[in-house]
Amino acid sequence: VLVVEPDLQFQPVLKKYLERLGYAVQAVVSTSIEGLRAAEAGGVDLALVAVGDGAGSTDVQLAAVLNGRFRIPTVLLSSHAGRSSPEGIARSGAMSVVVKPFLVEQLGAALEVTLIRHRLERRVEHQRDWFHAVLSGLAEGVVEFDSSGCVSFVNHAAARLLGAEVRALLEHPVAEVLAPILRSAGDPAAALVETRIRDGQPFDKLRFAIWAGGQRQILEASQSPPDDSGYGGTVLTIGDVTARERQAEALRLTVRLQSAVSLASGVAHHMNGMLQVVMG
Repeated sequence: VLVVEPDLQFQPVLKKYLERLGYAVQAVVSTSIEGLRAAEAGGVDLALVAVGDGAGSTDVQLAAVLNGRFRIPTVLLSSHAGRSSPEGIARSGAMSVVVKPFLVEQLGAALEVTLIRHRLERRVEHQRDWFHAVLSGLAEGVVEFDSSGCVSFVNHAAARLLGAEVRALLEHPVAEVLAPILRSAGDPAAALVETRIRDGQPFDKLRFAIWAGGQRQILEASQSPPDDSGYGGTVLTIGDVTARERQAEALRLTVRLQSAVSLASGVAHHMNGMLQVVMG
């Protein structure tokens, strides 16, 4: 545990509390600069950062750096309940706030909850990274967008269909990203797809035609219901089914030709029988 506490008299108290709770104290420092140096040195799994008044105090910016840059879960120690505002907690990325004075049991509970939440979030991030790696290798285009409608993930197949680089599509509104293919299609089905995406309505295997490079392409799109868990979003899949549609059309034509040949053969056989009767 890294402790950043400007109150020199309270530092040994914190160290004693942490050791009583079974934590190994990596470093106890007084300033943000010292805290950053301790984090850079490594070996820190958890941070306890004091937020208070005075020139020597630390602030939420240090906690934000520890959480963001070093991925170290952080608990804030506040001298005043007013300093532990929701806005300050959000900026810092801290998972818990303990207001002085506190009992050692309260500190222990905050540390334990923070570690559990951190492990869960890392597990979710790992699963999402694995899932995105799988989606990146699919031949079908996949676009994920959050509750605000901004693209959070797009695989290479979707980027090729949209005619842009993956990085250029991220964090842009999904309606803006898909506009080049949907609005240029001139197909009523494309307008339906755009409406469903805008309204957040799920749909399955809607096909529409577009013109790309002077050639007509058939695309098939599906959209999942929004994910309300807070970890995911809405997933849209777009696939080029032109070749599949052509094969299906060729098969249908073959079947019709075979039917026509069978019909013609039957008619010829019937006419041949009638002629034989006439000719005696």
